[in-house]
Amino acid sequence: MSGTKVAVPAEPGREREIVGYFTLLQHEYRDRELPNKTARGLKVMGLKRVPVILLAQLGVRSDLQHSGLGSVLMRHALELCLVLSRELGSVAVITDQMSDRLVEYYCRKFGFADIGLAHPVTGRPRLFLATKTIERAYIEAKQEKPA
Repeated sequence: MSGTKVAVPAEPGREREIVGYFTLLQHEYRDRELPNKTARGLKVMGLKRVPVILLAQLGVRSDLQHSGLGSVLMRHALELCLVLSRELGSVAVITDQMSDRLVEYYCRKFGFADIGLAHPVTGRPRLFLATKTIERAYIEAKQEKPA
């Protein structure tokens, strides 16, 4: 499973203009690759394969950065990950960020955590967000919306 979703303007005649995108990929860890505390928390100790979803890319056109579009795309990506997790059995979403500023932002704004996993090539922290955390946030957000 992999797929890229694109965001386009709602205005007629601009639907071919890409303003943002994200890519999701099916991924897995071997149980021994996860820190024991994380594997216990996810209840995946002893599984040979632990399915996760990799948020491989998320981008916003440069003139629209800092407009909130990235947050909208991230919420949409996480909601889609929640739906996909039910089909794929994924227990978490992982992502890689290219700067310390983005690592801090993803952790603070969306709840990702650095659990000691590193990208196999860059060595940068691979950020981790449990599916059950996404589900809890999604349920809370729906309850907060006025009727």
